[in-house]
Amino acid sequence: MERSVSLPSPAPVSSWPAAAAGSMLPTARRSRLRALFDTVFCFEALFALFLYSNNIKYFLPAFPIDETVVFMAASMPLAAWIVWRNGVRREAIPMLAAAFLFFGWMTLSLLWTPAGGMALRAAAYGVVFDLYCLAVGCLVLAGDRVRLQRFFVWVMGVGTLLSIKGLEIYFTHGSFMFYEEFLGTPAYLNWTIPLSAAIAAASSLVFNPQARYGQRLLGCALIGLFLAFALVGGARATLLAAVAALLVPTLLVGPRAGKGALFVPKIQILALLALLALAVYIAYLLASGQITTTLGRFFSLAHYIETKGISLRHERLSYWQQALVFWSWSPLFGHGLGSFSILYSGWEIPGTHPHNILLEILCDLGLVGFALFAFLLVVALRHIRIARLRSDPLFLAVVMLLLAHLGVLAMVHLELALIWELCLALGLLTAARPHAAAAPATTR
Repeated sequence: MERSVSLPSPAPVSSWPAAAAGSMLPTARRSRLRALFDTVFCFEALFALFLYSNNIKYFLPAFPIDETVVFMAASMPLAAWIVWRNGVRREAIPMLAAAFLFFGWMTLSLLWTPAGGMALRAAAYGVVFDLYCLAVGCLVLAGDRVRLQRFFVWVMGVGTLLSIKGLEIYFTHGSFMFYEEFLGTPAYLNWTIPLSAAIAAASSLVFNPQARYGQRLLGCALIGLFLAFALVGGARATLLAAVAALLVPTLLVGPRAGKGALFVPKIQILALLALLALAVYIAYLLASGQITTTLGRFFSLAHYIETKGISLRHERLSYWQQALVFWSWSPLFGHGLGSFSILYSGWEIPGTHPHNILLEILCDLGLVGFALFAFLLVVALRHIRIARLRSDPLFLAVVMLLLAHLGVLAMVHLELALIWELCLALGLLTAARPHAAAAPATTR
């Protein structure tokens, strides 16, 4: 009677470099190195460099062409390949359709605008940069939570770089806004605008119950660093946007009552502590007479309003009043893209815009454009649920980013052609839930 003998199967053969590297490093270290490698060499890195290229221009080498175009051209093929591989997400289709309607109407208004170069610039920026940010948000980052986490890492990196160098300039020269190398440039705005996004990204660490203690502590330290730079950077809108971002977990994620007790979420406690620490520090500065540049500009604004300085021409309050007047002249279709500067000054002056995208839309695109933009917001905002804000720290960070830009920066500073982060946040609202997210990205 014959008896079969089972021979051990041969071990799988691996390539020599991978086997050698794997044998020399512990598994945990290999995984950390792989995560670091994937974070550095990935699509999200190129996209973050594109998104903040104007903000970090001070740190970049000289390019033969505009660095924004360079990083966008480098990231677009990767974005197209990711969409080709993963397909078009169903949640992204209504968002893209609403966006095409709005930006299509914006481009069509070139037919009746009195503006020239500024109108063409606004149309090009809107159709190319704004739409690209929205498409990346809903087609690439929203469908893969690993990619979204890697993008937030890069946002925190940009905020850290700007904050450390900015604070160094402030403590060395006594002022950041009036630093001699930046005089005549909007550096105080370019350097501080990314801080609200960086605070939102750091909050995804702080408010994540599954994060390690060290990660949450790092998130708290980064939020403190970003707020410190916002206090001394000189941009009032940035400080207001940072506070608005922190209000999301404070107000929208409220306590729950049950079984004779009031349960206060840790998210709300941490957000309240952050706002309380900021309020105490500001009170200390006021009591000691150490008024920072940003706080000083708030006091000058209050004095400006008290003395009826609204008669000055190139100020926001005057812009807002005149935008409403111009809209009343052509309420349905508006005067065309980029027309505000012509109507206000008689010629095209860069930086002369309503400093409020709703008023800019009414003045330039009329009620038709306003309705199309409102439709885009409705399509995006319908994804927000209070229950998800309590349980999903990544989605909470997206809503914090949205409120900072839509609620503050877009209302007092940004122009329609430069709402890149706002468009990105609208696209990210379609982000997959934790249980429905795609498998972690294995390619870069």
